Amino acid sequence: MLPALLAFVGRAISRTCPLRSPRQAPLTRALGLLTLVVLTLVVPGVVQTAPARAADPPAFNLDYIPDEAQLVFACRPAELVKMKPLASVKAVFESIGLFEPLSLPLEEVEEAKVSVVGTLGRDDNNSYSVFALRSFKAHDWTRLGEYFTGQTEQVIVDGQQTFRSTRTGSAGRFSYWLPDDRTIVVVPTNTIAKTFTLRGGEGGPAWKAKWESVAQASAVVMLQRPFYEVFVAEAAGQGNGPPMPVPVFGDDVLLLSARQTGSDVVISGKLDFASADEAQAELSRLQNAMNAFLERSQARPARGGPDADAQIGRMILQTLADTKLQVVGAKLQSQTPVSFVAEQQGLDAANAARAAAQQKQSTNKMKQLAIALQNYHDVWKRFPPPFTKGPDGKPLHSWRFYLLPFLGEEAEALYNDFNRHEPWDSEHNKKLIERGAKFFSLPSDKGNQYCGYLAITGPGTIFDETAQPMSFRKITDGTSRTIWLVEAKSKIPWSKPEDLKIDAEKPLPKLGGVLPDGFTASYADGSVQHVPGTVNEKTLRALFSRAGREVINTDDNGPVNLEE
Repeated sequence: MLPALLAFVGRAISRTCPLRSPRQAPLTRALGLLTLVVLTLVVPGVVQTAPARAADPPAFNLDYIPDEAQLVFACRPAELVKMKPLASVKAVFESIGLFEPLSLPLEEVEEAKVSVVGTLGRDDNNSYSVFALRSFKAHDWTRLGEYFTGQTEQVIVDGQQTFRSTRTGSAGRFSYWLPDDRTIVVVPTNTIAKTFTLRGGEGGPAWKAKWESVAQASAVVMLQRPFYEVFVAEAAGQGNGPPMPVPVFGDDVLLLSARQTGSDVVISGKLDFASADEAQAELSRLQNAMNAFLERSQARPARGGPDADAQIGRMILQTLADTKLQVVGAKLQSQTPVSFVAEQQGLDAANAARAAAQQKQSTNKMKQLAIALQNYHDVWKRFPPPFTKGPDGKPLHSWRFYLLPFLGEEAEALYNDFNRHEPWDSEHNKKLIERGAKFFSLPSDKGNQYCGYLAITGPGTIFDETAQPMSFRKITDGTSRTIWLVEAKSKIPWSKPEDLKIDAEKPLPKLGGVLPDGFTASYADGSVQHVPGTVNEKTLRALFSRAGREVINTDDNGPVNLEE
């Protein structure tokens, strides 16, 4: 019914979700954030224009949902990702790789269900979660299943084939089984047999009738009343979600649903009370709790930088601030308009997440290049020259070309295909430039041949053409205080023998162009650091020289400290 309630829902799922080890943390985060943001945008009573359904889909059944579930979240990912407000949210998760373990596009996922059973916040045999995913067509679930469980062994339980984790201790608590080739169910090993018979049908939980009234929606959430009560306490700052018993309260549940009607998606949520007076009293209590939550959230200092979580957090707070509550009869209802501002905040979050992911990939590339240079030195007892020259004295090939054999089998094969006796841009060699672009281009520049990692060249640098051969022995300033590569936005093809030349008689060449402030640099010890734009030219020249004996600010551990 409310975005902050959904943050609580996300935490409740994560506390008992079968995704607890560090290796599994990305998917835990994906589930938690996806639950939170999807429901924030499409569950709290929003009306948003969207393409009409061709026909109502089959109702969400209660397959793989235990009768004693305290919280249930069911959604149709293929529908949700088509909704305009969620396009940016999807982009956020895709840009940081959180959907990779699924091994199939969200557009091919028919249903996802998460159920929480037992004591809120406690992890024991009676408190667990069940995760079920169903695709539109047959799928090999091995990758996703083992992402939850690690390596598995096949075990027959009550006549059903299951896949049990071979890990020991808490990391090996989970198993999965396949009801058919379109469905996977992940559950703690000691409760897996309970899910074999969860196929809906006769009987069912006390809240089954209420569930069926909204089961054709795009997303549905069911919460037993105690979950709601804990949420209100947390929102008001009166609790921190401690373990507490959550008894079953029959059909006294909060239901949230997202439904497409005609050209609109109409989403509603309600909570029933015995009388209008009780509903009105709850309205006042909830408004006070929400105001307290907003005040605390807005008082926290904002995190800077391209942080997807921070951007999403701001989007959620804006949505929460726009939530309208009202009493209709003995029901408490809510409505939250999702405006263009909220959608733009989502796009900002997507862009921020994409930039952060690309920067991380770029940093990893620089580390790989540094390792390759060190390995080259191990083999040849020197570094590659900045470039080689042909018989006519003209530059022939760049140091990047000679590094190819140290960047993996594919790069080594490319090295062998080049004609080393012809210039980098000969008719033969030009045809090969595209193949090597991925080893030296920026992650944000996919598809072009430009080099994103340039060497610092010129007198006194590591890539000094007048001081060859160059080795670690000649870096007397210290490898942790000498920059040899920088990240740069350039128009230089990767194989062209051209880099950033430092001349004591001329201003420094333009550096960076990728980050809004400063640039990323690789040091000769293999470390990669951000160099702020506020660093003066004297310090930069000192960092570029290998043996200048300049005094540079360092921290207690030795590496250059430029952030102060």
